Amino acid sequence: MKKLLAFLVLLPLCGWSGTVTDSEITKMIDDLEQGFAGAISTGVLGPPRCFNKSGFSLGILLPYSPLEYTDPDTDKPEEIPLITPSVYARIGLGICDIGGKYCYIPEKEPVKSASFFGLEARKRLLKENALKPEISVSLTYNSFEIEAEDKDEWKTDWKIKTKGVKLIASKKFLMLSPYAGIGKDWYSAKIKYTISDEPISDKLAERSDSPTRLLLGCELNLLLLKLSAEINKFGEENIYSVSLRI
Repeated sequence: MKKLLAFLVLLPLCGWSGTVTDSEITKMIDDLEQGFAGAISTGVLGPPRCFNKSGFSLGILLPYSPLEYTDPDTDKPEEIPLITPSVYARIGLGICDIGGKYCYIPEKEPVKSASFFGLEARKRLLKENALKPEISVSLTYNSFEIEAEDKDEWKTDWKIKTKGVKLIASKKFLMLSPYAGIGKDWYSAKIKYTISDEPISDKLAERSDSPTRLLLGCELNLLLLKLSAEINKFGEENIYSVSLRI
């Protein structure tokens, strides 16, 4: 297959050059929807620990997820390198931290309209000391919507919303701050698709699930810059991310 159907935020949205059937698109949605939801909701915004009475962080987040799907042309498993970069900011308010992320998606052919943003609120439950790690709870919300232009023989429009909660434990060791967490996410996906040859127009497929999330990461303090790497286990999907912040 020469082209892939997926929302690749760094690359143009594209579709297969050949024809597809209703069952093939349904199978593709089943293969990809959980990975899409996991990719847009992955990544700790800012430092792994909460700010004290005040603080501010601005950074870039780059999650990567190798999604697997069944190629309708060959009926063999293929892989999509899904990348969902965003800029984020987090501020400490004393009682809690709040943060947000945003990704700009150019609205040019074949993308008709698109939006991607996320929100996070975090509260410290246990303060770090010489013997104990810091433990915090985080609430998250993410929204991704993308609509394709009405030009191809077939197209899909995606709307995915996620809500999640996770516990994160972190301990500072000199320049390193390793952290680990566990959480639960709830997502809903609405995919509207059109196939001119069938003909099928604006058929709606809905999916939802509540996978468990496990995460492990580490932040390196380079004075003015902080670099972190993280791996998430989101249901059956593995998602990797790196972040650079000030």
